Amino acid sequence: MLYKICSICNEKVEYGKECKNGCSKKAKAITEKYYDKNIRQHANVYANKIWHQLRERCKSKFNGLDIYSFYILGAIVYGSLSHHVETVEDNIDRCYDLDNLLYVSRDTHDRIIHPAYNRSDRDKKDMQGLLFGLIKRWEEDYCE
Repeated sequence: MLYKICSICNEKVEYGKECKNGCSKKAKAITEKYYDKNIRQHANVYANKIWHQLRERCKSKFNGLDIYSFYILGAIVYGSLSHHVETVEDNIDRCYDLDNLLYVSRDTHDRIIHPAYNRSDRDKKDMQGLLFGLIKRWEEDYCE
């Protein structure tokens, strides 16, 4: 059996398992706090009650599904985050606009959407057009 040493509490932990002291959650919280304080722009947008409520409304609106995967890939994948189609950096006025949010999985967000946003301004605009189209399609198909 292989073991490793927990980087937080220095306890011996079976390889492939989490520390019994819950250190992985503590480490994640520390990392997220550092990220919010030092790296994330507009962290104040995400660190308040309004955002948390809006995020839950977005999740509910899309029934917890990654709508990109649903429509484009034809797969049912559960989402995990609310994505601003028009980024907070580009349009702070739409940061709390439900019509500017869609629910996607971390994988879709990191492997498909943001690479398009970062590739070029043209690719970003094309992806935003596609995402707004998906929101509209979902609303027509499943909302009221």
